[in-house]
Amino acid sequence: MAIEQALIFTVVPRDGAVHGDTVELSIVVSPRLRGGRHLGEFPDWLDWTGRLAEQGLRLKLLAGSHSSELVVNTEILRPKLWRSLFHEDTPVRSHRFDAHAERAREGVLSHSMRDGLSLLKSVYRRASVDLALPDAGAGPRKHDLGNRGVLADLLDGVGVHWAAKNARELRASNRRRSLQERDPASLAAFGGAARLDAEGAYLAADVSR
Repeated sequence: MAIEQALIFTVVPRDGAVHGDTVELSIVVSPRLRGGRHLGEFPDWLDWTGRLAEQGLRLKLLAGSHSSELVVNTEILRPKLWRSLFHEDTPVRSHRFDAHAERAREGVLSHSMRDGLSLLKSVYRRASVDLALPDAGAGPRKHDLGNRGVLADLLDGVGVHWAAKNARELRASNRRRSLQERDPASLAAFGGAARLDAEGAYLAADVSR
């Protein structure tokens, strides 16, 4: 097999907060090496940080019609440490793509990160109140299993009960919901326009409606 090497740059949020009009990002660098068994067969990686320190690295990010050019800070790099960790005999396992053909037939689903974050925050808010109440005493807050039972009730319904037979139905439902979320008219349940907090989640008052 011929030597092949590629780089994948993945942009991920640095934290969950939104500070004004800017978002802090991190860029994860993932090398994909194929065709060799030792790092010496991929000379570009023997002194990766040293090459960056000498030549620098510029990245251009595109988001719709907006673009930004970033210059990587090379002052924090430690080429000597890299060379002490990686050498010509360092073993390399060639990258192989996972075969998901069979699983794809069952349905590959994704979910709204905003919905998930909003759900988690609402559960934490409710738990901070319900779990702080004393176990003793009468009333609707009391649970025979104590705090463990209270927490179980809070999480009831959050679990995903997956079954291959309903993959198409779930996928179609998620697709319809995704299309509805893009339509401002569908946000009537949140009072017209969805209101978001600093982390991009729905406001607690809107979620509780």
